Amino acid sequence: MAIYYGQYGTKYVTVKQLGAGGEGTVYTVEGYKEIVAKIYKTTKFKDSNERAVMERKLKAMIAMKLPYVVDGVARVAWPQDILYENGMMVGFTMPKIHTKYKIYDIYRGGQQRDKIYPDYNWKYSVQYAFHLAWLVNYLHSYNIIIGDFNQNNIAVNVEAGTIVIIDCDSFDIVDPVTKEHFPCTVGLPEMLAPELQTVGDLRKANFTKSTDYFSLAIHIFRLLMDNADPFGAVIKTAESVSSIPENRAICNGECVYVRDVPGRARPEWAVDPKMLPQEILYLFKKTFDYTALTAMKKIPERTSAYEWCVALLPYAKPEPNPKLKRCPKNRRHVYPAHNSECPWCAKHKQTPRPKPIPGPSPTPKTTNRWWVIIPILGIIAVLAIAYKYYVYDGGSWGGTDTSYDNTQEDETYNDSYYDSEDETYDDSYYDSEDETDEEDSDDYILTDSDTSYITEEDLESLTDREVQLARNEIFARHGRKFDTEWIQDYFDGKDWYVAEYEPEYFDEYILDSEFNNYEKENVKFMADYENTNSN
Repeated sequence: MAIYYGQYGTKYVTVKQLGAGGEGTVYTVEGYKEIVAKIYKTTKFKDSNERAVMERKLKAMIAMKLPYVVDGVARVAWPQDILYENGMMVGFTMPKIHTKYKIYDIYRGGQQRDKIYPDYNWKYSVQYAFHLAWLVNYLHSYNIIIGDFNQNNIAVNVEAGTIVIIDCDSFDIVDPVTKEHFPCTVGLPEMLAPELQTVGDLRKANFTKSTDYFSLAIHIFRLLMDNADPFGAVIKTAESVSSIPENRAICNGECVYVRDVPGRARPEWAVDPKMLPQEILYLFKKTFDYTALTAMKKIPERTSAYEWCVALLPYAKPEPNPKLKRCPKNRRHVYPAHNSECPWCAKHKQTPRPKPIPGPSPTPKTTNRWWVIIPILGIIAVLAIAYKYYVYDGGSWGGTDTSYDNTQEDETYNDSYYDSEDETYDDSYYDSEDETDEEDSDDYILTDSDTSYITEEDLESLTDREVQLARNEIFARHGRKFDTEWIQDYFDGKDWYVAEYEPEYFDEYILDSEFNNYEKENVKFMADYENTNSN
């Protein structure tokens, strides 16, 4: 327990740790059920000047009085009060967000998504895409730039079917009184617009509404296209198929879903983009159809958050919806009505995958079929208001070969990696009072290996065998099978594991598009750690 004081002398006593990330730790607050405290790590600020700047930024955010609850649902974890210890700013209070799920739990699919929504179908993806676009438009109406679209900062409220943005202190804002500009200084490389890819130090970057539009489009694309990366094309040669470094692909506009790119093709497992309604495919084209030479010129053409709202809303409405069809062969296959056949069935016919080992049936869950109607009806009115504001809205993946051969157990991973030592990513938190997380903690050796960077300190308490399993755990999350019998047996004993892909198929077609930067870095880090400690 620790005691802090607010701007006007309010006493706050922190009690239970809810989560920790690169920048700080989040705690419950005694006597406040709907408020949590984020306490910055001592390493967050290089000097007193940086701390003073953040203090002024927090004061400016609080002075903006942003309505963070809309239609009875929290949409952003907006700072509410500044916390002081011995007169020094050490953190802030914010609303408690009652969810543990992130946007990637929706667009990655698999058993985790089925656990959230046993009756999940494509319409849910459209609804979340709509709510994300609405939230971006809402924040823009207050001249707030999000900047960092790290998927770990975007939570999903599964009860209301809405989106919540967790980390707000990284937003790019202007003090409404003093006009001091507080820029966003962090960002996830695979979410950054081309004009930000070559900046190097993001503390010198210029985040804008247009850069937000680009990042928003990537998230919407992943939601609607079954987690396909718009820039995740493959290079086809007579000998092999290899992935294209994400940063270069974004810089060059190598999006094969909206234009022909010589020597590039979409992955075999990806759904045909023609399954999307023409008006939605056109909006992706506005944002992603550029080359290295035209990228800067085409920035003004990017689809705005408001345009996404208008285009997505007709497909987000509850059934019966004439804009959507349901597959007669598979009731979970829902798709736009213009398709003459089910695109999801066609996808599986075109790219046969190894048959998954059946996992445990999800616990029956009563899903309110009206879960999205009330929020959307309320939002239509809010959207009209937002339109007023809308009118007002006047590093390469490197040449160093970082591949390795794991000769210990024949489980290999070959990839380059992004050098992000100057970037700090803050893990978000969730309310765990109503969730049972013991199973997650017990079942995973390193629970957060897909959402934060692993350190030597994390591995020091593990045996050599546990480190090896922790590394392969990252592959297992995505359904990879294992040639090594004892490793396969270990993961077969986990309730969350579904053995879906043969090793060769996974490594060639799935790995590069599914692994995020945390996972790629952590696999390499743990392999290096194993090699060092085996010498």
